[in-house]
Amino acid sequence: MRRSSLSLSLHRLLSVVLTLVSLACSPEETRTSLLSLMAFSGAAAVFISYCTAWTVRTTSSTTFSMVGALNKLPVAASGILFFGDPANFSNVCSILVGFMAGLVYAASRSVKPAVAKQGVPVELGKR
Repeated sequence: MRRSSLSLSLHRLLSVVLTLVSLACSPEETRTSLLSLMAFSGAAAVFISYCTAWTVRTTSSTTFSMVGALNKLPVAASGILFFGDPANFSNVCSILVGFMAGLVYAASRSVKPAVAKQGVPVELGKR
């Protein structure tokens, strides 16, 4: 925590200094649009952080991590389909394994609440 607070103060100082320098060097007619874009970018970052915290609170950090990993699979598939990346065996298999992992995770998450609703005692750690 202490290390983060030290870097945060340096980040704030450099942000203010570089913003003032960029505003001083920019033409007068673009300053309003530049400040508006900066404000929108900051608001979007706060909104994304809030949504991230809400998602972790309502689901779990594991689910959030899994969604973060799975969102890269359509990007990889679109790279093969639309941008001419090679569709060799390893690329296609890695995308398929990723999708299968997502399906296995979703199936395991849906089975766990069903077992808990039945009232079946689950003993962990016994052999």
